[in-house]
Amino acid sequence: VLIAGKGPENEQIYHNRVIHHNDEEVVKYILTGR
Repeated sequence: VLIAGKGPENEQIYHNRVIHHNDEEVVKYILTGR
């Protein structure tokens, strides 16, 4: 799992990863990494 950098573009990329890949680790990172 890649770690999202700070910034709206990277957040959008990782939101897209969640939507398309259903990656639970990315979900956890997004929810806890803010």
